[in-house]
Amino acid sequence: MKTFLVCLAAILTLALVSDVFAITDEEIFRAFSLNLSTPGARARAMGGAFIGRADDATAAETNPAGLSLLVRPEVSLEYGFRNTRTVSNSVIDIPVKNFDITPSPIQNPDPNGELDPTISEFHATDTLDEINQLGFASFVYPFHGITIAVSRHQLIKTQATVNGAVSSSPFHFVEPNSFIGAADINQANYAFSVAGKIGDYFALGGNIKIADFQFDSNIAARQKSQPFFGDHFTSTISSSDTKVGFTVGALIRPNSKVSFGAVYRYEPEFELDAFVDNHDFGGSPLIIARTGRSTSKMDIPDSVGAGISLSPTPNLNVNFDVVRVFHSQLENVDTGYSLFTHLLPTFDNASDISFKIEDGTDLHAGAEYLHAWGNMIWAFRGGYYRAEPNRFFLGAAVNPDIDNFLRPIFGKTPGEDYHHFTVGSGITY
Repeated sequence: MKTFLVCLAAILTLALVSDVFAITDEEIFRAFSLNLSTPGARARAMGGAFIGRADDATAAETNPAGLSLLVRPEVSLEYGFRNTRTVSNSVIDIPVKNFDITPSPIQNPDPNGELDPTISEFHATDTLDEINQLGFASFVYPFHGITIAVSRHQLIKTQATVNGAVSSSPFHFVEPNSFIGAADINQANYAFSVAGKIGDYFALGGNIKIADFQFDSNIAARQKSQPFFGDHFTSTISSSDTKVGFTVGALIRPNSKVSFGAVYRYEPEFELDAFVDNHDFGGSPLIIARTGRSTSKMDIPDSVGAGISLSPTPNLNVNFDVVRVFHSQLENVDTGYSLFTHLLPTFDNASDISFKIEDGTDLHAGAEYLHAWGNMIWAFRGGYYRAEPNRFFLGAAVNPDIDNFLRPIFGKTPGEDYHHFTVGSGITY
C-alpha cells in the first residue's frame, strides 16, 4: 500500500475521459473519484471493450500484443472534449459533540461545564472544468516480423475547484468554517511498444512508458468573521515528477472467429510535496497538527484485464472485457491536510480516523457492425460499461461521536455502480 495525502484525493474522476479525481485533500476527496481514460473513439463507442480485439493503433495502450495484427503503418489521433460539470451537495442535521479545547462560548445550562451537543450543516459546490485537448496519438510500424509503436496517452487531465462551508464541527465547536480550493492534475504517458507473434495463434506485446506527472492543489479556509480565505488554514501541494511504468499483453487467436486477450498495466508512484500553514496551532500537547513542509505519496492504480472478441460473421464483432483496478493503492490517506482534520485532539481516540477506497471490477461489452457501401465501409458501434464505485469514503473513526459527524459528509460506503451506454459510427475508405 502506498501513502497518499488526504489533502489530495478527490479530483481524480467525475466522468470517463479523464475523470480523475481530486487530489488535494478530504474536501476534494469527498467530491470526486478516479477513472483512468481508455484511448480510442472506436473502443469507447464499444463500451471500452477492446482487450480481446486490439486490432488498431490504440492497442499500443489497450493491449500491446494486438499491434502484431497490423500489417502496414498506421497513425491514430484522438481529440477529446468534455463540458464543465458542477455538483452541489448539502447535508443537514449533522450531530456535533465538542472536542475543541478552546470552543466558542455558547449558552450551556450544564453545571458540570460540559458543552451540549449541537447540530451542524455542510454545503459544498464542486466543479470539474472543461477538457479540450489531444488525448491520444500513436504511430505504428510493422517490419521483419515484429511491430513497433510510439505513443502519447493523456492518462489523467483534471482541473477542478471546490468550495463549501460547515457551520460547526467537533474540532471547531460552534465556529462556522468555509473553504475554497482548486486542483490541477496531469499525467501523460510517452510509450515505446513492441509486439510479435509466437507461432500462428499467439502474440505477445509490451511497452515501457515515461510517465510525466504534475500535481498542483491548494485549500484555503477561514472561520467565524475572518475576512480572507487562508486566514485560518492553508494547504498547498506542488509537485512535478517523472517515473517509468510498463504494460504487458497477450493475444490468442485460434481462428478468425474468436480471440482472447489479457493485459497488465503498471503505473508508478509519485512523491508529493506539501506545505501547511496552520494558523490555529498554538503548540498545545493536546492537539495533533501538521505545520510546515512534508512529503507524501500518490500511487496511480495498476490494473489487470482480460477480454474476448467474437466474430460470428465477417462484418460483426462482439467484445467483452473484465478489468480489475487496484484503487486501494491510493491508501493510506494521511490526515492533517484539510479543514476537517488539520487540528485533531490527542484524547478519546479523536484522531484515529481512516479513509478508504476499494478495488473495483469494471465490465465492458460492445459490438461493431460493418456495412459496405461502394468504396466505403460504414461502422456502427454500441456498448455498455459498468464501473464499480471508486470514490473515497470514511473507513473508520474510532470515536463514535467523530464517526457520527464525518459519516454524513464522506459516507461509509463507496456508493453505487456507474453505468454508461455508448454509441458511435465511423467510415473507412
